[in-house]
Amino acid sequence: MSPMKSFRMSRSLTNPLIALGLLLPVGCAPGKNGGPTDAAAQVKLGNRYSEGNWVAQDDEEAAKWFRKAAIQGNPEGQYHLALCYSSGYGMPKNDALAAEWYQKAANQGHSGAQYRLGLCYDLHEGVPKDLVMAYMWLNLAAASGDLSARNSREAIARRMTDAQIAKAQQMSADWGRN
Repeated sequence: MSPMKSFRMSRSLTNPLIALGLLLPVGCAPGKNGGPTDAAAQVKLGNRYSEGNWVAQDDEEAAKWFRKAAIQGNPEGQYHLALCYSSGYGMPKNDALAAEWYQKAANQGHSGAQYRLGLCYDLHEGVPKDLVMAYMWLNLAAASGDLSARNSREAIARRMTDAQIAKAQQMSADWGRN
């Protein structure tokens, strides 16, 4: 077989495997039960299933991979798992568990989780209604450049006293120091 024909054959076999996510980077070797063990790769695989990108769209399978990454402490996995609980995609809707996983990701500085957790506190979804906590989390997300968080924070501020806003701003300032 000519070297060029051999190259073409290897490319035709390898590229679909890469595209399907079946060939993984170093450190992402399949575990005992198959699939990647690296949390970042698990999030990517969860996103593929969530979006139906190169695999059949499957919310339950997506949630499974997000959970694996979340349990390892990956903030992106925690955020996506919280979204699954919040929306009921791939699992029963559970606002309390959604808020718990948003909290874990938010504590690691995930601005999307900070935004969603702020909404949870405002809307009383899985946590007690608390405008001060809502403002604090939305303020942190807004500081990362999230325009939706900024708009939500401003809307909440219209329902708060000056003392509540001052307390929430102080909590935001103290957050990164803890």
